Amino acid sequence: MQPKTNRKKPDRIILFEIGIILALLFVNYALNISYRIAIPEGPFITDGKEDEVFVLGVIIEPQLVEPQKQEVQAVASIFNPIAIIKPVIDILFETKETKIALPTLPKIGSIKQIVVKPRIDSTTLVVDFPDILPQFPGGEKALNKYILDNYNIPDIVFEMTDQVKLVLEFVVDKNGQVSDFKILENSNPGLGTEREAKRIYMKMPAWTPGKNHGRPAHVRLRQPLTIQVY
Repeated sequence: MQPKTNRKKPDRIILFEIGIILALLFVNYALNISYRIAIPEGPFITDGKEDEVFVLGVIIEPQLVEPQKQEVQAVASIFNPIAIIKPVIDILFETKETKIALPTLPKIGSIKQIVVKPRIDSTTLVVDFPDILPQFPGGEKALNKYILDNYNIPDIVFEMTDQVKLVLEFVVDKNGQVSDFKILENSNPGLGTEREAKRIYMKMPAWTPGKNHGRPAHVRLRQPLTIQVY
């Protein structure tokens, strides 16, 4: 009679190995599985509360890149706005020190006195007291006759008064012509006697000019004139 052998032991080993293989396959499948997530396109329908809308997205963290310090320094050394602006400001607002030299004053006593003598133009100088007075042609009697014959008494004088006294002033130049006629006094002004006196004197014939220091001169004369009405 043969002894009984245990056949269940090899079957258990085979099942264990199969279980390990299945477990490894499941782990491999779990590691290699990929998920596809569909992000819905808007618009999103909400009930008015913004806190209840959730959007699933992928957040990508930015990678920090360290700045290249050497390159920044090189660029700064090539273009530096402050380096350009500062020299321009210095040029525009540059204040230069200016020295003003004080004028040198002459010493006391070194200035000579300057005497300016007035120059008198003898051709226009009017003399009041010449050496020789001007003369009317024919003398004083001829002058009186000229006035009596040429003076027209205004009509209003006959109505207002019987006498008018005038004091006349005029210049006889070196050519004998009467000029610069003036009325110094008038006892009854406004009757037209001044205007008539000026008319006859400015129309007088040429006088013989007066002389001063042996030369013809401008001479100023004053003459009273009385108009009497009878």
